[in-house]
Amino acid sequence: MSYNDEELFEHQVSAWTVGRLRAALADLPDDLPVTVITAEEPGSNLAGPDQVVISASPWAHVPGGEHDDVSAKLASGELQPDHFEIDCEFPSGQYYRRAGR
Repeated sequence: MSYNDEELFEHQVSAWTVGRLRAALADLPDDLPVTVITAEEPGSNLAGPDQVVISASPWAHVPGGEHDDVSAKLASGELQPDHFEIDCEFPSGQYYRRAGR
């Protein structure tokens, strides 16, 4: 596909808040696993493989900030979070990959 074959469109979503997430989790058992369905592209009905949550915490975007530095500043109160971040990974299992990687 070339540049001329692509169509520009405005993708609008409503990001969930912590309050909305809490409400969705309110009556669920603590041992219920969490999976994430990732979109392959903005606005697509297709989804990538299910992924599991491996960590979640308040976080802040700091251009050029190192992970440990941002973590320390959040812990000390020097920096305030600007979003809640959920990190995902493929579930445990056997996968194929190209040789030499």
